[in-house]
Amino acid sequence: MIFEKLQLENISAYISRQMEKSDPADEKDGQRLLRLKFQQEKVREWSAYLSGGEQDLPVVPIAKGEYYEPSAALKHFWIGYRYEKTHVPFNIVINNLWGQFNLEIFKRTCHTIIERHEILRTVAVFLDDARAVKQKVLPEIDLDRLLTVIDISQEKDPKKAIGHHLDLAKNHIFEYERGPYFYFTLLKCSGEEFFVIFNISHSIFDGFSKDLFEKEFSILYRAYKEGKPHGLKELPLQYKDFCKWEGEIQSKDISTAYRKYWFYDEDARYPQGNLSLYYTRTELNDVSYRDSLRRRIKPYLRDAGEETVRAFYGVVGKAERTYSRSYRVVIHGDALAGLHVLCRKRKAAVHFFIMAVWNVLIYKTTSLKSVVFGVNTATRDRAEFQTIMGFFVNTILVRNSLDGNMSFDSLLTDIIINGSIASSFKYYTLAKLLDDLDIPFNAINTIFLNVQPTTPTAALTDLSSRHSDKTMLGIFDIDLHIRICNNGIEIVCHYDTSIYQAEVIERLWDGFMDLLQKCTTNPLLPIDEIGYPDRYLKTVLSFKR
Repeated sequence: MIFEKLQLENISAYISRQMEKSDPADEKDGQRLLRLKFQQEKVREWSAYLSGGEQDLPVVPIAKGEYYEPSAALKHFWIGYRYEKTHVPFNIVINNLWGQFNLEIFKRTCHTIIERHEILRTVAVFLDDARAVKQKVLPEIDLDRLLTVIDISQEKDPKKAIGHHLDLAKNHIFEYERGPYFYFTLLKCSGEEFFVIFNISHSIFDGFSKDLFEKEFSILYRAYKEGKPHGLKELPLQYKDFCKWEGEIQSKDISTAYRKYWFYDEDARYPQGNLSLYYTRTELNDVSYRDSLRRRIKPYLRDAGEETVRAFYGVVGKAERTYSRSYRVVIHGDALAGLHVLCRKRKAAVHFFIMAVWNVLIYKTTSLKSVVFGVNTATRDRAEFQTIMGFFVNTILVRNSLDGNMSFDSLLTDIIINGSIASSFKYYTLAKLLDDLDIPFNAINTIFLNVQPTTPTAALTDLSSRHSDKTMLGIFDIDLHIRICNNGIEIVCHYDTSIYQAEVIERLWDGFMDLLQKCTTNPLLPIDEIGYPDRYLKTVLSFKR
């Protein structure tokens, strides 16, 4: 929890500086001072909580056995694959063009890395006597079954052939009852030149694992080619050790502390409205997580018995299938410069500003003050997890409310505080959280932020906005995939087309850009005094269903 404590310490120092500048005799300053004192107290209280060391349990290798506790992600995918009539592909595809390719060295490298990382030999199994999903580490795998060599050197359009196989990888559905959950496709382009595709299920692999896989594979291949030792150290831990450790944390009464965060500023279990409900002209009829999930799951199950449905509780947040598109926007130029200035001043991450502006945007559009954001977060904050492949990802919920009299600066402070606190519960899996607090998923599933890693020198060559049918919509109605580059911030907004029309999304982002410029130019202006042009509001309302 080092990052979260540092974030709160930065906020505490900032609040102290603002309190020193305030004049208690001035009415507006007096109101702001009360707000700053409330924020300061909240920061101190949660800083003390983070110092408690609840999540500082040691991570130790567990004894070798036949079965182990699975991760929430693997259990989710296995249950979905077994019971649902349809399943959605969710893969990570690594591809590269190799010159002077040597198949035997490639196979030797594969064997080593598969032996080195148990997660690549891990499958989910169902134990009938225990009525539970477990993970099993296979002692070895048949690599030849998972490796296909295809000659495309005689194809009229090799690039088209490569694109075809990449699409196959993206849309491939792994057999979760069989495994393993990956395969290689080697496309022979010419002579010793091969285009290599490695496709693996996201249920056991994350973005950090992708980078680690590419790094280690390169080291091993080069070492074997040159006949030298590879120098990679033996791994002290495996992914199953992390799963056991995470399970021990969740077995504690984590919900009691989380409830204190969730209800700190709000009395209700969840907001009574959200952006998606506003556009569908519907009210939130769900009051229970389990009732809501049961009603939505049954149409997708082969066997709709209560025992089958119960298997999803605390494991699945949403089972519905939705159609989606995406809209790409880029923050650049003066807007980017203004955002960077405020980021440096506040010592805060970019995604906090994006959430704050969206909070204002939703308020201006719908008059809703309370918003819940889903935020993708890595669970690799311990040094022991930096060398392990696996799925170290969770979704945290950041709950926030604004008041029209508060400034954007105060709103931003609240979001940073709430985001930092929520992040301290990163090991509290989303579905279990919803089940423990009995929150129906569609009460909080409007907006999700996923900040994707980039290199420090990454630059955008295309700054245009455009729609696309290529999409990666997850379980939220709007998924924002954010890439921070040195000349712009690319945001690909994936949206549910049963709720949002393309024109609505465009106008929302036009309004976002307008508010971003105004909020960064004058962050101390009360939110109600921030202008929001009628052309955005009227155009958006005309598409309201």
